[in-house]
Amino acid sequence: MTGTHFILRYRLDQVDGYLIWYGDDVDGVVIDSETRQILVFSNPTCLRNYAKNIGMQLADEDISLYDVDTIQSWLKTPKNKTVDCVSFLNAWNLFADVAASIGDSNFDSNRQKTNKIYNKLFWGNNLPVVTPPSKHYEPILTARDVKILQEVLKYGLFMFRQAVQPIDRGKDY
Repeated sequence: MTGTHFILRYRLDQVDGYLIWYGDDVDGVVIDSETRQILVFSNPTCLRNYAKNIGMQLADEDISLYDVDTIQSWLKTPKNKTVDCVSFLNAWNLFADVAASIGDSNFDSNRQKTNKIYNKLFWGNNLPVVTPPSKHYEPILTARDVKILQEVLKYGLFMFRQAVQPIDRGKDY
């Protein structure tokens, strides 16, 4: 759990939760060592108090929202035209970091099969550092791509739900 720590906000079932994400050689999220579940906080103040109490430095950056509800909604009626590359890549990366943190080797275990779709989402983010000026990439997802994306995100959502601790709104750190 070394590296830089950030506050990450997620929305699941129309409820916002906050967790600590860290970036290092291996990215991940802070988990409870006993339960192996993600530590979840009801608000940034509780999270900051927890971090302060254990001597953890948090990066002073804007808090990013990962809207897992968007993924959950798409999974009900997956279509290639409704893929939001930014949201989907964020979710995929979050699920990968959760998997690494809790030791779930089943998430995205066949990179040979999924790498092409992941790359389409990545390039579809059109990040200024990798997208030439005046260029814009719109990925074309085949029916097979959508099926693979659905499989990856469905398992990721299942794993995420299993890994998040219920938010204890009465607990104050």
